Amino acid sequence: MPPGGLSARRRARTDSEVGPVVRYGVRGMLCTWGLGVVRGRSMQPTLYDGDRLLLRHGAMPRPGDLVVVRLPDGVVAVKRATTHERAGWWVERDNPAEGVDSWSVGAIPDADVLAVVRGRLWPLRRGRLRRVQGRR
Repeated sequence: MPPGGLSARRRARTDSEVGPVVRYGVRGMLCTWGLGVVRGRSMQPTLYDGDRLLLRHGAMPRPGDLVVVRLPDGVVAVKRATTHERAGWWVERDNPAEGVDSWSVGAIPDADVLAVVRGRLWPLRRGRLRRVQGRR
């Protein structure tokens, strides 16, 4: 078993992995829009398994934004960007009992921040995606 306590395969299933992403864009634009599907529980109570997300590839995240990142083991996951440092973005999960974040893998390089979540398309009934400043 690896140092993190979970095998890479098990961690991939418990992390808030983003399912297939469809990209739409116009040639020459810096940012493209995409769709993602959440897999896993690491972003509960904000996101749940099966939520459909609207993504903006190439957008600059702000602290508090949900972002799609490529973790060092290659898993593509949704995390919350908290701070930007010289080494990249510090990202965290909303559910401390599940998944992987910067506390276990360090800062995520800017090149591995793939998209910013701009909204939840489905289901519509759940609340805000962006954390209100000063609230944990």
